[in-house]
Amino acid sequence: MDVTPPPATSPPPPNRWAFAPDGGPNHSPAWRRWRLVLLGLTAALVVLATVAVVLAVLLVRSFHQKQQLLGELQAARATFRDLRDQKDVLMARLVAIQGPQEAFEGAADGARDLPPAAEETAASSAEAAPAGQPAVADQTAPAGITEPPPPLLEVADFSLRPEADSRGLEIRFKIVNTGNSGGPVAGYSFVYLKPGEAGPERWRVLPAAALVDGKPADVKQGQYFSIAHHIYQTFRAEAVEAPERLKTATVAVFEKKGRILLQRDFDLNLTAWPGAGAPAAGRVQSAAEPLPLTVGQPAAHDPAAAWPKALPYSIHTDSFTRRALAEKRARALAEMAYDSFVLAAWVPGKGSYYRVFVGRFSDRAGAGRVLQEMQTRRAAPPDSRIVARSWALP
Repeated sequence: MDVTPPPATSPPPPNRWAFAPDGGPNHSPAWRRWRLVLLGLTAALVVLATVAVVLAVLLVRSFHQKQQLLGELQAARATFRDLRDQKDVLMARLVAIQGPQEAFEGAADGARDLPPAAEETAASSAEAAPAGQPAVADQTAPAGITEPPPPLLEVADFSLRPEADSRGLEIRFKIVNTGNSGGPVAGYSFVYLKPGEAGPERWRVLPAAALVDGKPADVKQGQYFSIAHHIYQTFRAEAVEAPERLKTATVAVFEKKGRILLQRDFDLNLTAWPGAGAPAAGRVQSAAEPLPLTVGQPAAHDPAAAWPKALPYSIHTDSFTRRALAEKRARALAEMAYDSFVLAAWVPGKGSYYRVFVGRFSDRAGAGRVLQEMQTRRAAPPDSRIVARSWALP
């Protein structure tokens, strides 16, 4: 009996996708590559996260250090101001103890003599002192220390240009540094428009600023400049009433600490606005009854001529039930060089009112500048507002 041996069988091929975590013979090279890639990405993410955490910690630390330094800086500034104030008080007491005569002698023993202006001031103080009493010297500087003289400045090329359409004035001049030091000079400048012999309460101050004893309460409200040689400056006064009443324009320049550097007066010879005349009466028709209209400038016989459509904005400052009071208020504003006028109106349910207005403007921005100036000078009540012509003359 012939027995044929069974054919030899070969083992099945290995499964290349079989998972062999122990790295056995079924773990293919492709899987090893993918595992290396995953491990590399994981390591990179860990490194990036670590770097981000470190940077965040450093950023937070630097922020806290900055806040701490700012706090220390503010504390140092406060300490410096306190020490400076204490120094000023102590020096003032020292001057008072030593007496004006010793203070003057100490100043004379300084590095240089007093400037001529200071000599004139000291001489006038000595002449004004009563007999038997020492002259009171300027106590702004401590004994033995002379304040440096102010820089030498001059005003040149002064000009004033009326603008009849907008009832404004444009003032332009040049500030010249005439000193020999050659260093820059910085400060703040103002222009005072003075109607005749009126006091400071009637002056028109440009830029707007409150005056205390004829001097701006805060000189930093002026127009800033810093020059080595010269600079041109321009100022504008809007809604000017009766420019012929303005007799003097004064240019005043102050340094940053408030000391006056220059003050020059310029005589003005202005004429009235074209068409200006005495106030005239017109009539405003209302649903109830006609009411009189009082106009300051220009003279007109109807509201349209008093307030042209080309200038649709004005400033409403006051309302009165009595015409005399409204006209008195308008005259007071006119004396402060504001273009003021009165319009009559009938308010249903309330009766007749006389409204006081200032200026006629082509845009709200110009009216806003004048309103801000008036409120700075306390020439207008806090509830004054900008109104359109259609509101006052419907």
